Amino acid sequence: MDDPELVSLRSELALMDAMINEVLRELDGVERTTWPSLVATSDAIDAAAASGDTKALRVAIDAQQALIKIGARHAAIVLDVANMLEKRSRIAAREHRRMVKLDAMVTYDEFLARLVLMMGAVREYVSDPYTISRIASAWDDHLGTLTNGRLVGRS
Repeated sequence: MDDPELVSLRSELALMDAMINEVLRELDGVERTTWPSLVATSDAIDAAAASGDTKALRVAIDAQQALIKIGARHAAIVLDVANMLEKRSRIAAREHRRMVKLDAMVTYDEFLARLVLMMGAVREYVSDPYTISRIASAWDDHLGTLTNGRLVGRS
């Protein structure tokens, strides 16, 4: 299909997916280490304050401030991802509307009817029952099921 608007929308979706994945990579491991580290620095602050060790107290406070900044960055990234996902959703909706406008979509029932016709053609021109069963099995493995009105693939 050579529809420039559809190509543009698909390019936007691919770009959004790449951007979301890149931002999510920044989060990798932050959540798992930040909270336990904050608890540890809080304990270190309490211990240093109780013992009167001002140097240890300063080190623990500095470490906690650095972790708070990491946590704030984490929160900003999560907000960025939420905004990107919202934008991606709007682009996907525009792509869907464009596909409908171009009459480039078939219903699930139409798809299944065409699949039955194709399987009939295979049975008509392929005489080996083993090959027919392999083709049918492969189609079943790859086509998926209808979930909430959408075709969900199995592989």
